Amino acid sequence: MFIPKFSRRLLLLKAAVGTAAVVFLLVFTNIFIVLPAFERNMMNDKKMQVENVTNIVVKMLDGLEKDAQAGRISEEEAKAQAFSYIKSIRYGRSHDDYFWVFDDIHKKILLHPRLKDGKIMDAKDMLGPAGDTVILKILDSVKGKDDGYIRYTWFSKRDDGGSEQKLSYNKRFKPWGWVVGTGIYIDDVRNELAAMNAKIFHFIVVIIVAIAVMFLLLFIVAKRSENEIYLTRRALSESNVILEASIEGAPDAFLVAFNDGRISHYNSNFVSMWGVEADELEKINFDQLKQIIDSKISGSVTFQNDSSEFKVALNDGRRIEIRSRPLIVLQEFVGKVWQFRDVTSSELAKKEREILLKSLSEKNDELASIMFIASHDLRSPIINIEGFSGELLGICKETSALMNGIDIPEAQRLALNAKMEEVHECISFINSGTSKIDSLLRSLLKVCRVGASVLEPVKIDMNEMVSSILKTHNYQIKQNNVKVTIKELLPCFGDRSQINQVFSNLIDNALKYIDKDRQSEIRISSSDSEDMVIYCIRDNGVGINEKYQSKIFEIFHRLSLNNDIQGEGIGLTLVKRIVKRHTGNVWVENNPDGGCSFYVSLPKDKVALNLSSDSLNS
Repeated sequence: MFIPKFSRRLLLLKAAVGTAAVVFLLVFTNIFIVLPAFERNMMNDKKMQVENVTNIVVKMLDGLEKDAQAGRISEEEAKAQAFSYIKSIRYGRSHDDYFWVFDDIHKKILLHPRLKDGKIMDAKDMLGPAGDTVILKILDSVKGKDDGYIRYTWFSKRDDGGSEQKLSYNKRFKPWGWVVGTGIYIDDVRNELAAMNAKIFHFIVVIIVAIAVMFLLLFIVAKRSENEIYLTRRALSESNVILEASIEGAPDAFLVAFNDGRISHYNSNFVSMWGVEADELEKINFDQLKQIIDSKISGSVTFQNDSSEFKVALNDGRRIEIRSRPLIVLQEFVGKVWQFRDVTSSELAKKEREILLKSLSEKNDELASIMFIASHDLRSPIINIEGFSGELLGICKETSALMNGIDIPEAQRLALNAKMEEVHECISFINSGTSKIDSLLRSLLKVCRVGASVLEPVKIDMNEMVSSILKTHNYQIKQNNVKVTIKELLPCFGDRSQINQVFSNLIDNALKYIDKDRQSEIRISSSDSEDMVIYCIRDNGVGINEKYQSKIFEIFHRLSLNNDIQGEGIGLTLVKRIVKRHTGNVWVENNPDGGCSFYVSLPKDKVALNLSSDSLNS
């Protein structure tokens, strides 16, 4: 669509004003809303941090006091251990934040970084940078309560003689009359906030630069729009020429016919294929053309106007494949595009394909045999691992019993027992891993046996078979209160044992993956489709994500990672292999109201099975 120059400029102006407003709001929000909120949250986080570490220290003091009360240590030893522990604590980003301990009863300083080791000082003697009795103010902050905050000026932690604002948290330890506290420097929080503000500012600058670049590009695009419109129109004209040339140069014959019978386009291949002169095509309609084509088709077959794809054999021996596509103009069906392809040469390649397919089948049988032997032989070392793991476990138990009869220090006994428990745990992991490998190998053998077994196809009463399968799952059905509905099922033709495996696996999956939030239902039905019967197992369970529907038939691919659901991920793989051996197909579709439907197509009789087998081999 062409936009006048004035309209383009107005559009650019509106976009520029709107973007400027957005940038202003972004800056305003950052300065007056975001940063203050960050500061409050950061200060709250810091306060929570000092509260947590102080509570840990007080909890340690409580433990030492209980040990002293129980007589395990003296009170002097408990206090000495407490001083040693608290003195060693350093935390914070630079590990330079510390704790102090005051005697609230006698107003003494028992532990402080500015106090020499082992020394005790009166609280009134330790003055702050302004000469005030800061320690007495700290003690007053917890007067009449268990804890409290106080904000004051203290010496800078950079030891440069300066002072900084500090916020301290103090907590009373009543049994000993102590007050334990620590604090944070306000400037640390502000410095972190300043660093964050700098990053946000840089981010805003990047956004503004990006917007400026975008407007520059938009201006350039607007300036070039008229030239691009011209180039687009020219390219469209060239595309029409190229399209007509492509149709003319295509190896197939093409014809365009409208609903009113007009023949609008065709190529030279159509003229040569049907022996109709171009002058004659200009004079006749599509119905007359069909009569000409019918006269060249052998037998009683005629041109099928309503089919989208069919084949015909001509009197001269050629075989022509005919396809049609609807011609839609402004969402209205106005005609059809017909494509005619000479497939005579492809028929000559059938025998060669049969030879190649036979060779491929032999290779597949050889590969299946190798997989079977490898899977079978791999189970021998697994059995050895399980056996020796059991013996090793017995040796560990005997060793533990022998250690209990030996007089060794208690600490060493505990250490040895801990090591033996680790050995037991390692052995259990080994057994778990070997069991998993053994299960996978058994599953692989089961898949191999499906391909190697000889089919014994018979006519199967599916109503009887499905009813029998449901009886084996009767416990699961009753336990989960599942409503099962079976419509009258059409019979099919196949190997009874393998078809039973197919429907057992599909019904089992439907019962495994139910939706526990609603009444579970399973519906089993069938329908006739030419020489095949299509069976549908429909459920209202959890369903299958569409992006995984192409992968669920792969070996060892599970529908769910929930460990409560049993299985190794071969059920649907077996289903697909068995159905393919019966020349059928299996697929899954999600239901609009939840859950999914598995569809299985199987031959309806022996003739259909043989015809499908011939088609696959060809």
